[in-house]
Amino acid sequence: MHDSPVPLLENAARGAEWAWRDIVDRYSSLVWSVCAQFRLGSADTQDVSGAVWLRLVANLARIREPEALPGWLRTTTRHECLRLLRHQNRQVPTDDPLLG
Repeated sequence: MHDSPVPLLENAARGAEWAWRDIVDRYSSLVWSVCAQFRLGSADTQDVSGAVWLRLVANLARIREPEALPGWLRTTTRHECLRLLRHQNRQVPTDDPLLG
């Protein structure tokens, strides 16, 4: 993980599928470890992970310091975890078939 993410991000921005795969392979464990700190289950972790990768795609051109990608991913994952937990806290489970 000591290799610079700069060439990967540059190639990913140009649409290189191999670069995206390498980014995900390289940093998935970081995303999952942040989710583990929030004690998310597997399904929620997968949801958060997917949201993080989508945010990276959407913000790729806005990342000013590519060397800081691990920190960006950590922060984005924390925000997505908190968003998920806030959303779960607003849901009220019910057995009423009319509401389900």
